[in-house]
Amino acid sequence: MPIPVVAPTIMRMTFKGTIGGRANDNVEDFSIDEGTGSRDVVLPAVATQIMTAWQDDVLDAVAPQYVLIGAHWIDLDSLSGGRGDIGPNAGHPTTGQATGPGAASPQVSFLVHKRCSFTRGQRPGRMYLGPMLEGDVDEFGTIASATRTRVNNAITGFRSDVNSISVPLLGSIAWRVVHISGHEPDPPHHANAWSSSDVTSTDTDLKCATQRRRLR
Repeated sequence: MPIPVVAPTIMRMTFKGTIGGRANDNVEDFSIDEGTGSRDVVLPAVATQIMTAWQDDVLDAVAPQYVLIGAHWIDLDSLSGGRGDIGPNAGHPTTGQATGPGAASPQVSFLVHKRCSFTRGQRPGRMYLGPMLEGDVDEFGTIASATRTRVNNAITGFRSDVNSISVPLLGSIAWRVVHISGHEPDPPHHANAWSSSDVTSTDTDLKCATQRRRLR
């Protein structure tokens, strides 16, 4: 049996969308210091604001065949942490905003590298975003310079907007990468400890990637 993740201060959000009618999820982690409030009050309010940032910024990167349905959030701070579901916020985009020729194959995506502090045995984060437009990539899988600029600007805007979220009773917030920092001593050596570090910057890979296993 896998050990449930307990990552101090972390709220995990799964952004739920579809590409051509097939489910496509993006999972992101955020450190939430509730300050003078309770997590039960602060986290739902923060999740709503993060959703706005996702709609306003991230959707600029992808083709209109991506449709946002909503998000599920769960508090990883403790085994008794809360959870909830939210829909898209009215007045903000719910489909990809990139314009141009039709979308590439649904499994073809951008690979965005998350830059953060990590140690030996840990990995920096990454995220897959799709679909791409046909004109975003050439026959060798190389992403056009203007396209990389579009995606980098979208994700940089998301990070900036998340880090500037302000809701009542919130102490601080940061986009994070959660790392495995310990394992059980005996086989099968399940992970049993976690740490996290801030996403300090992001960069879109020069080559397209595949998110085949992320499509349902």
